[in-house]
Order: sequence, then structure tokens, then C-alpha cells
Amino acid sequence: MSREIDAQVALKVMGWTGIVDILMDKRGFPPNGICPSTNLARVPHYSTRIKSVWQVVQRINAGDFSLTKDGSRWFATFVYDSGMSCEADTAPMAIALAALKVVGVEVAK
Repeated sequence: MSREIDAQVALKVMGWTGIVDILMDKRGFPPNGICPSTNLARVPHYSTRIKSVWQVVQRINAGDFSLTKDGSRWFATFVYDSGMSCEADTAPMAIALAALKVVGVEVAK
């Protein structure tokens, strides 16, 4: 499921196009300026790698962003109008889910 979330983040938040499944992985065309190639590129692992998902935080550029941990759960919040918050077992997944919520995509649990 995490690669499906990665694909949604790439499409809805980061501006990728033409995402397809190739050899059990997600590939697509990144927006101009991210990758100089016009070939299919591998979609970053936004939901599992903090370095990748931090690009999402920068892209949304919300007025305020917070990431907190309570016990074993991570909470990511983008303060955007009323605030978009999501929780998950890992920080990258919480951020990815909150980012999708900002653009109007709710992921079923």
C-alpha cells in the first residue's frame, strides 16, 4: 500500500504525470526541474523515507508544519486554513497522508 500512497503523493502533490507500474514498482514523469530526463523515473518513497517526504513538506510550503510523536504514533500537521493532520506508525507516512489531505485526497485506513 505504501507505493500506492507514494504514487498518489507524486501525482496529486508533487506534479508527476503518467505514473505506471513497471516491474512491481511505480514510475512516471517528474515535473520540469526535478529531473532533467524525459524518460520514466522511479517515484520516490515518500511514505517510507524521511529524506524523500521532506520534499513534500517544502512543496506544500504551509505557513506552519508540525511533526510530533505520542507513544508509538507520529502526527503530522499542515496548518492550512483549518489544519490538516494525520497520524501513522512512522513519520514519513504521517507526513504523506497529511499532504494528501491538504490537496483533498483521503486515504482509507
